[in-house]
Amino acid sequence: MLRLFTFLLIIAAYSCSPKVQPAANAEEAEPEYLDIITTEEIEKPVEEYNYVEEKPIPSIVNIPVNLKISELEKMINYEFDKALQVNSTFEQDGLSVKASKLSPLKLSAEGQRIKYLVPLKLLYKNVGIGTVKADGAIALQFFTDFNILPDWTLTTKSQIESYEWLEQPKLRLGVVNIPATFVGDIVMDQSKEVITQSIDQQLKDNLDLKSVMQNAWKQIYQPIEISKEYNTWIQINPKHIGATPLKNNGESISFSIFIESLPYVSLGEKPSSTQIAALPAFKFENRPDQDFQVLLATDVPYKEAEALALKNVKGQEYASGKYKVKVEDLQLYGQGEKLVVDTKLSGSYKGSIYLTGEPFYNSLTNKVDIKNLDFTLGTKNFLLKTAGWLLKSNLRSQILNNLNFLIDYNLEEIKKQAQTQLTRYEIAPGIVVKGNLDNLGITDVYLTPQGIRVKLGIKGKLNVGMEEVTLIQHTGK
Repeated sequence: MLRLFTFLLIIAAYSCSPKVQPAANAEEAEPEYLDIITTEEIEKPVEEYNYVEEKPIPSIVNIPVNLKISELEKMINYEFDKALQVNSTFEQDGLSVKASKLSPLKLSAEGQRIKYLVPLKLLYKNVGIGTVKADGAIALQFFTDFNILPDWTLTTKSQIESYEWLEQPKLRLGVVNIPATFVGDIVMDQSKEVITQSIDQQLKDNLDLKSVMQNAWKQIYQPIEISKEYNTWIQINPKHIGATPLKNNGESISFSIFIESLPYVSLGEKPSSTQIAALPAFKFENRPDQDFQVLLATDVPYKEAEALALKNVKGQEYASGKYKVKVEDLQLYGQGEKLVVDTKLSGSYKGSIYLTGEPFYNSLTNKVDIKNLDFTLGTKNFLLKTAGWLLKSNLRSQILNNLNFLIDYNLEEIKKQAQTQLTRYEIAPGIVVKGNLDNLGITDVYLTPQGIRVKLGIKGKLNVGMEEVTLIQHTGK
């Protein structure tokens, strides 16, 4: 159930295709340059970063769980049938009573209590004086109280509340009548030991909530790789988990599980696991129903962004007349609010040229744009004197277009993949998650010494329910 959305944010750069811009005529041709031009005179932009105060806002995933009473009835009917197969004959004071289910039991709920109405067909005989048989039918009213202790131990207490004769038994031993209440008392006494203990034992064996929660709590602290191709990892960083009290509307039993966390997504090597805190003590909490809201801080390390960019840009050539340069490497870093692109060239022009631009969140397009991406003043002045043809190439525009397009495309892919997962996701036999992703967008973007930090917001709805497959898998039908 503690399943999170798979998403990926990638910033890729520099997908440049060479386009030769030859001189139109001799008068417009570039002046004669040296075969090799170095860039020692270009001043490298200083690396520096603005301080951004981080205000952690916990993400809240609210998971409504709806269990149809009709489906619970099917599961409990199956378990009840197994209990009767093991021990369905009760004996007391010389009277033997064999019980079989007359019709499917009925289920209802009141707060933290679940009630069962169990109709039984009775075949009884006296084993002390020959063989005397008779039939009867009785409806037993059971209830099970559920409670979760602070250490997440699930406890149950099942009891018989009352019984009602559906068909009065008729049994005669000569001139002696055996009262119906006497038979009922036998069934009641024996059922307390057999049926109620069986119900509690089944629940204990199949619902070890404490172990499940302890293991799940440890697991969600581990970094999860969500993309091998782009070395993308997510850390959930859970802070709190709890549940609301049970509600009953006559057709289903519902409650909500809520998880508070500070999730973080990063690119690069597998991050170190954070120290595992103790599983928070359980307590029921009354919280208003709400959609899930996940806020993610995502760092794209400069080295990862550089590696992604080099896949597309390394080896690209730009030429004009007899002059040609090739992209050999690039480095990214920050200068205040600006992203610096240090592009290293070889060929007729050997050395670095610098471009800067301001990454920002464009609310109209819901993506990251690079504003005012251009050559630095020092680069522009130097190239005007030595290699002006580079200023006329499409290098700058292709970098800008490629950055904007890829970020927008990846966000749309994330949304499509997440919605596909939420259409119907089975987390256990017969238990499925269904939901809808209403919105996925960028809320902020800025530069840090480690990389480009992008904050994402995800909103939507979730619902966990039980399907008929539960009974099919139990019975093997």
